[in-house]
Amino acid sequence: DLQIMEKKKVLIFGHSLVHWQGKYYSSNLKLNSNEFIINFRGVRGANLFWKPSDNKRFQKKSMARYLCDAVKDTKPQIVYLQVGGNDLDRSFVSVEDAVVATLSLAEFLLAGYGVEKVCIGHAFHQRLKSKLPSYNIRARKYNALLTKKVTLLSNISAISNRGFALASQANYRKDGIHLSNFGISLWGRNLRRTIIFVRDTIL
Repeated sequence: DLQIMEKKKVLIFGHSLVHWQGKYYSSNLKLNSNEFIINFRGVRGANLFWKPSDNKRFQKKSMARYLCDAVKDTKPQIVYLQVGGNDLDRSFVSVEDAVVATLSLAEFLLAGYGVEKVCIGHAFHQRLKSKLPSYNIRARKYNALLTKKVTLLSNISAISNRGFALASQANYRKDGIHLSNFGISLWGRNLRRTIIFVRDTIL
């Protein structure tokens, strides 16, 4: 008998890169809608280390609260997190703290919401001068530490952003932070590849 493959619901959650990816990239990541339902939830300018007094234009509550709402709304089996990048540009947040905060979101999803698999995207480099001159060094440290820590955890993977190892001009808009149309297309292919791989390897 042919087994009918269960349709997988996927939530891609994070900061502004996720917001713009959902807005400008092809719907459902160009994946077959009989196999996948893809939802994007991105909070522009969002920080993991947020407090109301930050007075941010788009972020009005903690990322954990936004994530809870998104998970209740979309009921995903797979969640892809792209978070932490904005925190790495704040000197009072250590790289270690950013990694711990990211992993706590992932573990919370597995424990509290029956999510089967969490993927955590590596932090992107920035092409132009960030607030912190050491931003790209911090991003590399974050990515290395995240990759090391997830090896000890079940059902959480760190995902490198293929094609973004160097902050090449073609991948970014003029601000050096957000992705160009080319970068959005490249990241879209990476996300699609990751989602298919994860679906095929979930036991």
